[in-house]
Amino acid sequence: MLKYETVEVAEGQRWRHLKRGTEYEVLGVAELQASRPQHENAALVVYRGADGKIWARNSAEFTDGRFALSDASRTAVSAPAGDGDAIEAAARAMCDRVNGIGDYDENIEQRRPGWTAQAKAALDAAALARRPAMVEPWNDPVQSKEDFLAAILARSPNGETVSVKYHPDGDWSVFDSLHAEMGEREALTDLCEAMEYWSGCDDGVTPDEASSNIMSAGGAWPALAYEKARSIIARPRPAAAEDFLTQLRRINTDRYRAWVGDAQDAGILFDAAELGGEVGELLNVVKKLEREDRGWRGSRAAPGDFADECADVLICLDKLARRKGVDLAAATVAKFNATSAKVDLPHRLALQFPPTKAEV
Repeated sequence: MLKYETVEVAEGQRWRHLKRGTEYEVLGVAELQASRPQHENAALVVYRGADGKIWARNSAEFTDGRFALSDASRTAVSAPAGDGDAIEAAARAMCDRVNGIGDYDENIEQRRPGWTAQAKAALDAAALARRPAMVEPWNDPVQSKEDFLAAILARSPNGETVSVKYHPDGDWSVFDSLHAEMGEREALTDLCEAMEYWSGCDDGVTPDEASSNIMSAGGAWPALAYEKARSIIARPRPAAAEDFLTQLRRINTDRYRAWVGDAQDAGILFDAAELGGEVGELLNVVKKLEREDRGWRGSRAAPGDFADECADVLICLDKLARRKGVDLAAATVAKFNATSAKVDLPHRLALQFPPTKAEV
């Protein structure tokens, strides 16, 4: 998946070309003087490579997925502290607290209400290493790592998974909690509960008491992160959204009717031809991108063009599927799962996502 930068290109920054892996120093931003009106005053970025050569490129190409801002330059870019910063700060504070805790010899499942669960079958290490992460510590000489991880899996909603990361000091920790299945609010809730526990609080502690205990145990920075996280959790929960394909089908159909009118509906053959045309345009963009990657001469396309054509194919495919009453989501799930079963692989899709912890 392409990552689009939102940082404005500026003099002195260093940007890395994602395919070549080389870094370039931005010398400045300029405007192009050209005889063709469509190119006049186009924004250009002037930059220098490690070999000293000076280059110029359309500024849009720095933020369309071809380049990424280097880590050093990204650190120097100042941005207002938002929810993402609070999540990252809370996660780091949690990990810092866990790493500073001494050994204990109680079973971790008995440490807090809600942690006790019937253990699932332990997974092999290779399978665990491929899974997204949860927030928990393990440093227990009584309970094995396998039992601990199985217990985490057992108390997680269906479909939620875990991975293990090893700390240099020898402690095993399962952490991060910032995975897609939980969502921001649930991830922050987990972080706050963990910070409350590790600061010596009970489950029923008030936010003010927890903040005070965290302040005394871990310093002001974890406490401020905790307070920010609690404020995000306290916000009104937005209404449940339609799943993507349901929304696409509803609005796509409404737009088509408004566009051509029921009396001018061209029928399934037009929809099929339209889909074929969009697939052709997508392949044409792929050809141009491949030509550029190989350094061949010819017309060019931007990564943004590729994303646009992929979207057009999906939109047209949905219009075609509805002609025969095909539920694109259900058909995709059924076909994907049937293929997985055919080739004896465990990967499965589901029409309904599992409930989050807050909804259970």
